[in-house]
Parts: sequence; C-alpha cells; structure tokens
Amino acid sequence: MNLRRKNRLWVVCAVLAGLALTTALVLYALRANIDLFYTPGEILYGKRETQQLPAVGQRLRVGGMVMPGSVRRDPDSLKVNFSLYDAEGSVTVS
Repeated sequence: MNLRRKNRLWVVCAVLAGLALTTALVLYALRANIDLFYTPGEILYGKRETQQLPAVGQRLRVGGMVMPGSVRRDPDSLKVNFSLYDAEGSVTVS
C-alpha cells in the first residue's frame, strides 16, 4: 500500500471515529429526553428509573388505551377531554 492510500485510510478512519464519538455524546446528553411519550402509570408514579414526576403544566405526549365512553367534545371549540389507562392507572387528558 503506498503512502498516499495509507494517509487517506487514516483520514477516513479518523472521520468515522469522530462521527461515532459525536453520536455517542449527543445520545448520552439527550438520554432523559429521548422518551417519546409517558404512560399513564409514569404520569401518576414517575419514571421507573428516577421516579421523577412531570412538572405541573408541562406539555406531554401520552400513550395508553382510551377508556370507552370517556371522550367528551366541547361543541363550541375544538377541545376534547378523555381518559387514558394502562395496567398501572388512568389519567384524564384535556
């Protein structure tokens, strides 16, 4: 292998290592914010690892099953209220 090819290989390896390190650092920094949604049980009792509850007034993405018969629509606006449940509890979403 000639010197020019060897240097090019080192540059490519260094760039790939840099990208891998950058990706790892970003994922480490965002590890608490990667959760796409909260379950009703996590809203009531906190996240499993930290038992940290969401702040009052914080906007959340919530996943769960809609309780049958719980959907209420406001006829004067676009507001919808309903209850979500899972194995650990239920919450009202508005």
